[in-house]
Amino acid sequence: MTGDCLKTLMIFNKRQVVAVQRLLEIRPYKAGDEEKILSLFMKVFGKEMSAAYWKWRFQNNPSGGIFIDLMWDDNILAGHYAVSPMKTLVNGEKEYNTALSLTTMTNPDYQGKGVFVALANKLYSRLRENGFTMVYGFPNINIHRTRVKSLDWFDIYEIPTFSLDLEGYDRKHVDLKNVVILNKFDVRFDYLWEKVKADFGVITVRDRKYLDWRYSLNPQNKYYIFACVEGEDLSGYAVCKKYKNEIDIVDLLTVNNPDVGMDLMKGIIGWAKNQDSKALNMWLNVTNSLHLALEKCGFRNCEPITFFGACALDAGFPRGLVGDFRNWYLTMGDSDVY
Repeated sequence: MTGDCLKTLMIFNKRQVVAVQRLLEIRPYKAGDEEKILSLFMKVFGKEMSAAYWKWRFQNNPSGGIFIDLMWDDNILAGHYAVSPMKTLVNGEKEYNTALSLTTMTNPDYQGKGVFVALANKLYSRLRENGFTMVYGFPNINIHRTRVKSLDWFDIYEIPTFSLDLEGYDRKHVDLKNVVILNKFDVRFDYLWEKVKADFGVITVRDRKYLDWRYSLNPQNKYYIFACVEGEDLSGYAVCKKYKNEIDIVDLLTVNNPDVGMDLMKGIIGWAKNQDSKALNMWLNVTNSLHLALEKCGFRNCEPITFFGACALDAGFPRGLVGDFRNWYLTMGDSDVY
């Protein structure tokens, strides 16, 4: 492969996917590739991804299956694209196999040659063959245009950060005895999921198995589990993470009663003030009944603003319903960033 060949790929944009696949080998991940993957991550992003984190995210995902495609130039890893299988529930009735779009990496020596588009087309084809109906994700500004223009992604929303400045709050007014911190997800979280899952149009399945994997077993971040307890049952929970001098509320799920959400928020505010935290940050759809109550408390939309979009892999998938953000229940934890 010569420099002239690579320039041809860049000029003949409509042919570059075919040409790249002819010149370089694209194949699925196989055991042992993670050494080169982690090395490429360091080269591209200038920071380390630990082997423990890689194993947690890709090998131990309870939704199953490793879906990573790699582009090789002999023994040089030229590109990488990975997704994470997820279960998405639509209208409380049907569970779909979907995939969260994750790490895209192109070796600096191969940038501008159509590597990502070639990998994505190959991986999406493999996902279709395995019964997946949608890929969705939160692309940054560097990759957003490519996904929409070249991979048939459609934009769903630009998600603002919903944030509360804690400077003016007095902790003594916001501690609640029915809000407790738990050290694990127990069977009550399954009961809560079964009780509330029909309340949402589109939502990632939040059963105990998923929550335990996503938060308790995460080797990179420490999460704090808050629960609103009523007798023997939970009426809601929130999961929080410290980030610098702020608190991210990365997950939140309650019965259809904004008072439960407010109790959780008040409990979290009291805890956050004890941590000398300066702000609470979260994602919350404006259609959620809790949103108005939190606006009254001082929550405001602010940056960062996050692109959110998807690519339908199955013609029978309800693209119209999924394409309307009002139908979604999303929290920060639905992204791999938090």
